[in-house]
Amino acid sequence: MVGFYDYRLVALSIVIAVLAAYPALDLGGRVTATRGRARVWWLGGGAVARGIGIWSMHYVAMLPFVLPVPVLYDWPRTVLSLLAGVFTSAVAFFVVSRPTMGWFRALAGSVVMGSGIAALHYGALASMRMPATCHYSLTAPEIRVKTP
Repeated sequence: MVGFYDYRLVALSIVIAVLAAYPALDLGGRVTATRGRARVWWLGGGAVARGIGIWSMHYVAMLPFVLPVPVLYDWPRTVLSLLAGVFTSAVAFFVVSRPTMGWFRALAGSVVMGSGIAALHYGALASMRMPATCHYSLTAPEIRVKTP
C-alpha cells in the first residue's frame, strides 16, 4: 500500500505551531508576573492555549500522510490526547513560573512538557481507526492491510 504526503498540510502545521507559540508564551510570562487568583487564571489560560496549540499542530501534522484506505479517529481517545497536552502544559507552566528559576526547574519543566507531547502524540496515533497497520523498521516504514 502506498501513501503520499500533502505538503500544504505540512506547511499549515508549521504555521499553527508558530502562531500558537507566541500567545502561549506570553500567557506563561503573565503567570510568573502575577500572584493570587489572577495567577491561577493566567496559568489556566496559558495551559489551554499551549495545549490546544500543540495538539492542533500535531493533528494537522498527522493529516498530510494520505492512504488509499479510510482513516477515522476515535473521539474519546482524541479528547484524552488533547487533555494530555493541556494538563502537562499546566504542570510545566507551574514548575517554571516559580520566583527563582534554576537548572533543575528548567529540566523538570522540559521533561514534563516533553512527556506530555509524547503522550499527546501516541494518544493521537492510538485514536486512529483504519483497516491497515503501520510497522516500522530501521530501513523504511511499511504499511500492511489487515486481513479478516
